[in-house]
Amino acid sequence: MTDPKNNQTPQPPAVQYLTGHYPAVRDDEIDLKELILGLWAEKWLIVAITSVFTLAALVYALTATPYYKTEAKIRPAPKAHFLEINNTGVINITSASAFDRLFSALESRTNKREFFLANKELFAVYYKDNNDQKAFASFLRDGFIFTVPDEKKDKGKGVFLSIGYVSPEGVDAERVLSEYYRFSEAKVLNAYTNEYQMAIKAQVADVHKNIAQSVEALEISVSVETAKLKEADKVQIAELQDRKSSILAELKQLRLSRLKVLEEAKSTAQKLGIETPRTISNFDSKAREATATGGVVTTIDNRDAPLYLMGTMALTAEIETLKSRTDEAIADSRIAAIDRELAELAENRKVQALQARLGNPNFYRGVSDLKEKLFRLESLPDELQEVDFALVVDSPYTDSTKVKPRRSLICIVGLIIGGMLGLFVALIKRIFVK
Repeated sequence: MTDPKNNQTPQPPAVQYLTGHYPAVRDDEIDLKELILGLWAEKWLIVAITSVFTLAALVYALTATPYYKTEAKIRPAPKAHFLEINNTGVINITSASAFDRLFSALESRTNKREFFLANKELFAVYYKDNNDQKAFASFLRDGFIFTVPDEKKDKGKGVFLSIGYVSPEGVDAERVLSEYYRFSEAKVLNAYTNEYQMAIKAQVADVHKNIAQSVEALEISVSVETAKLKEADKVQIAELQDRKSSILAELKQLRLSRLKVLEEAKSTAQKLGIETPRTISNFDSKAREATATGGVVTTIDNRDAPLYLMGTMALTAEIETLKSRTDEAIADSRIAAIDRELAELAENRKVQALQARLGNPNFYRGVSDLKEKLFRLESLPDELQEVDFALVVDSPYTDSTKVKPRRSLICIVGLIIGGMLGLFVALIKRIFVK
């Protein structure tokens, strides 16, 4: 078959390849057979590049630091573990809350850094020509892996947490995992202890406040009742004093009246010349008439007689006695009774009883219970005892199977990359040669 443009018969492909003469093709068309033959011509170049990359990958896979995975499993502790703490009545710890807090402590980047820097001897591998920051960054890249169960796949197995640590060769991973777990537990215990101490301080302050309020309430109550009693006493004292004054005024008036009567009787006795007491029978009818007009009488020999019959001596003595009297109260027993009442009011027993309540705890509402609670709070230990916030189901165990490097995968990747690069180089070469 001839080419219509060149009017020539096409040569066989082998001849074309050997002579280097190919029929003209359009620029936008690729001759697949020609491409394959061209690449085949560069097969040794492709093999060489592929071999170099595969060998390099193999060398890396054989010399790279191997990594191993260490794993442990924990599950929530039963509520009986927290019974002693919860019985204090200060804080309440549940299995779920303790497990969640422990999980958070294990995941905390801050805790990881603190543990890493405090245990540099465990992580010497990471410190090869590295400072703390770079070493810790390398540690984080490996780090811990936390896995929670799949509810669908692990149904019936209960709640647990798998703690994994992928570490390079040379790290005592089991020790690292064990000590980091204890370190995290100590952090959780410290957090609960701080809450416990703060709760005790708050409750003690609240108890003191309630006691102060109870004392204040009693003081106010006593003050109000005392004021009422004292007010009533003042009114009663004023009434008694008014009555006493009235009685004293009445007694004084009677004394003055008596003095006038005695003065008149004395004057009559002097006129009659009676110095000593006499009886009515000693006088004549004229004297009896005078008796009728005497006005005031006294009893002598069981008979009514005028006062002047007492005689000037007796009358003078009584007059002087009445004039020398300074206290009207002796003349009436009512004054003494009023004085007794005033004395009782001055020492009001009800007021004294109310005042005595201030020092008696029996009268403080709820104070005895509050003091009992205060005593119990102050008797609690300052620190929480160590407790397991989770149960270790599986202790840390390192699998002898290397996690990385995955040699077969590295070699395959090296082979693929080398092959692709070899093909690319061969293709570029044929293009430039052509």
